[in-house]
Amino acid sequence: VYVMERLCVTASSGKNATRMNKKFYEEKRLPPNHRSRNSFFKHSGYDRGHMAPAADFSHNVDHMKDTFNLCNISPQVPSFNRGIWSRLEKMIRDIATEEVQGRNGAAMYVITGPLWVPSSIV
Repeated sequence: VYVMERLCVTASSGKNATRMNKKFYEEKRLPPNHRSRNSFFKHSGYDRGHMAPAADFSHNVDHMKDTFNLCNISPQVPSFNRGIWSRLEKMIRDIATEEVQGRNGAAMYVITGPLWVPSSIV
């Protein structure tokens, strides 16, 4: 599963949405045997890592809530998710701000997905 997001920076791109009180939830439109569940992550040692980061949608409460759909989540080792992955997300937002700002209707597209490698390599 991959995620594609459209980053568009505008003058009205404020920060009126926060992660506070957001909960990860199952995609009910999928058959039960194809859903990711919160219980899969409990005591697993993995973080629920956003593929399309919640912070990219801080301008809209509903859009940010959508990022907590488990279809947008990939298991991540906590140190990776909170470290280099978090820095990469911020770097992409900074690039979007620099490259897109001031260009009416301009956008940057980001495609994100997991990389499945054998555990003997990791």
